[in-house]
Amino acid sequence: MFHSNPKEKYSVTFLDGLEVLFVEKEILNIKVLRMILEPFGVNISHAQNANEAVEIAANKQFDVILIDIQMYLASGIKAFKVIKSSDNLNKYTPLIAVTKNKTADESQNHLCLGIVGEIKMPFKNDVIIRTIARALNFKPSNDAYVN
Repeated sequence: MFHSNPKEKYSVTFLDGLEVLFVEKEILNIKVLRMILEPFGVNISHAQNANEAVEIAANKQFDVILIDIQMYLASGIKAFKVIKSSDNLNKYTPLIAVTKNKTADESQNHLCLGIVGEIKMPFKNDVIIRTIARALNFKPSNDAYVN
């Protein structure tokens, strides 16, 4: 299962220059994620559906991919499998599920797919940053941080 430890603190400097693909249909969610991450220097590319995500991921390397797994459950899972099983540039890119509601079974299924983290909506700045940090194997820090 995925856990968010609110006591972990991460330096936000790792975010500068990070390339993120966000697969989401809802414009409001895209705007909110941009407002949270772009001030830290994160470059966000956007795909409205799983087919677009697969196409974009085939042509550009990303540091992390976030996808609204519930909105696109069947096609989102298909996109994860295509990205992970092909000669895709992002075959080894960490995938994070974005979800409105989740159960323990869903979290277990996400782990089995190779998804390395979950972010629950509505977005919380600290949870997003901690989840991305853990997905990229960054260690907690005592520097400037988000807690």
